[in-house]
Amino acid sequence: KRATRGMADEGKKLFVAKLPEDIREDEIKMIFSTYGNVQEVVLLGAEKSRAGQRCGFVIYETPEAARSALQVLDNVYKFRPDAQEPITVSIARPRGGGKSGGGGKGYDGGYGKGGGGYDGGYGKGGGGYDGGYG
Repeated sequence: KRATRGMADEGKKLFVAKLPEDIREDEIKMIFSTYGNVQEVVLLGAEKSRAGQRCGFVIYETPEAARSALQVLDNVYKFRPDAQEPITVSIARPRGGGKSGGGGKGYDGGYGKGGGGYDGGYGKGGGGYDGGYG
């Protein structure tokens, strides 16, 4: 893809937490597509998430679509009727600021609510994701 992708993605990528354990990428895409064209859904493995919850990323074609989804779904939407808590949605921040080289797909979906650290440390030598919320 483009060498400038890291900057071009700014504001288009959402970090989504508190997803149900049995969630599928197509379910996420169906809901988030209501607010704009979803380019990609990245669901982090269960081993990278809190027990009983999954997390991942949704990448939109435009930052406007990402903002719309964020405003409507954050702390409101539940993928399962029996879910204890609604999902949390935030703009994923590029890690490290500055220019990213070939492996520059690292994003941090930092949440600062309460305790309990979480580190999604995903991918060896490649697309390092840090979905830290706690």
